[in-house]
Amino acid sequence: MTTLDYSDVPLGPNEIRLVSLEISAEDVAQAKWKIRVANLADESTSYYAVSYRWGAPLLEGRFKTMTNEPVSPVQFNNSVVKVTENLYDFLDQVKSDEQLKEKEFWIDAICINQSDPKERSHQVSTMMARIYRSATCVIAWLGDADLHTERAFDHLSKLAESTTLPPPVGTKRSSTNQSDSVDFDSYQSSWKSTAKLFERTYWNRSWIIQELVLPDKVTVRCGKYSADWSVLSKASHNISTSTWREFFFNEATGIGSLGSDAKTARIPQRNYGIPTILKATKASMATEHWTNVLLYTLIRSRDFEATNWEDKVYALMGLIEDSVDIGKTPLLRPEFGEDSSAAQTYLKTAIQLLRDCEELLILSCVEGRSFQKVKINGDTLPSWVPDWSEHARLGLGVTGYKRYSADACFVPPGTHLLREEKLARWPAVVNEESLTVSIGGLKVDEISFRAEPKRDIQKGEPFPRLLSMLLSLPTRYQTTEEDLWEAFWRTLIVNTGSENLQEGDTVWVVPRSRWVVRMFMDSWTVERF
Repeated sequence: MTTLDYSDVPLGPNEIRLVSLEISAEDVAQAKWKIRVANLADESTSYYAVSYRWGAPLLEGRFKTMTNEPVSPVQFNNSVVKVTENLYDFLDQVKSDEQLKEKEFWIDAICINQSDPKERSHQVSTMMARIYRSATCVIAWLGDADLHTERAFDHLSKLAESTTLPPPVGTKRSSTNQSDSVDFDSYQSSWKSTAKLFERTYWNRSWIIQELVLPDKVTVRCGKYSADWSVLSKASHNISTSTWREFFFNEATGIGSLGSDAKTARIPQRNYGIPTILKATKASMATEHWTNVLLYTLIRSRDFEATNWEDKVYALMGLIEDSVDIGKTPLLRPEFGEDSSAAQTYLKTAIQLLRDCEELLILSCVEGRSFQKVKINGDTLPSWVPDWSEHARLGLGVTGYKRYSADACFVPPGTHLLREEKLARWPAVVNEESLTVSIGGLKVDEISFRAEPKRDIQKGEPFPRLLSMLLSLPTRYQTTEEDLWEAFWRTLIVNTGSENLQEGDTVWVVPRSRWVVRMFMDSWTVERF
């Protein structure tokens, strides 16, 4: 077994390597693949970039034994090189597909010399975003197909075409113009297959954010089945904004009647909304300052995964590299090899965002020290630096909320402050030597009581302080003298309704409020048992 000699295909400025099928064969191992150099500055350069996971695409069946290690032999430029099993499966599909076999591909594991830290650093930090942005098409490879795949793609296509989704049997219609209710049994297997597609490990990668947001065209492929990215995006949106969302949570993912493992079933609950999250990210790139794009995406992708913890930040840098004033951000530059450090990356990110953001939203992302994994000089990170390696979402995870401003009372009505004026008004002064932050502000109130952290409750730990607080609540909300239920439902909608809770409204509000509590308790029970 030989290694690929990259000296035969050296890279110059703006250049990348592309791989294509040269001589086909029945077995991928016997087929011959060609690698050549192409220049991104050349308008005639056309290629498909592949977005995929190195390891197992699904943690069950034949996929369960797959690893990140290259074990499958393939011939490239007269050299036999081992690739991962998941990539081997993709090459097998290319060989078998009449359209794909004529294309050239950019695949990181092959087209970047992974044993050369300097080349890898340059390609990832300087070229990666451009590679995906310039691709004719990006293929989101979910792995080889299984018995659920065909049904899942068919169902997603139907969901994408539906402007008004009928609710399942036993639920109320979400609007008066919806069609008649459909039989749950006829859709049960389709929804289960859809959940299985979103259970694939591809959706957990931090790198897919830029890989799917930057290109103009994306095709999602699982084995021989494929769909345009717009299909998944529309289907995700329709699930999120219809009565199917609750159904998907309780039935299709297996927590309800389908009887799947509860913890595994929560994976597609998270993943089905990823296309919608990426759509919001792309929209924010067109309207928001780069600091907001970076911070909002860090918040939205908190529970994504990266082999190297610093990649939780580096994987997003391609989203902001073309910003007008990005030259003012010398702290945020990807580093690899010995210079790479998650602690330093998170520290630099926090400093840059505190200096350049118009708000202090980043401070709401800081977890308790007991949850931190990353150390700096043997100690936990400073109390103002989020540890992005921690997957647990904190608080509401709200991004882009503009309706409330804590310092609005200090600005005359109708006054529009420039971004520089806002930064100067309440500056965050960072002392990089002592690792402290000084921020001006006004004392509004004092915290008189605290319950257990949400993470402890989700892990199944006892929560006597929270129960004590709930049991001690008065029947009326002390600040406004409202009924406690009214104060509760107003809290759920951030007090955006002007009407009082009418007697007829309790038919909807009270059960819905209790549903929120029940969902919380179900989550607690599942995590514990």
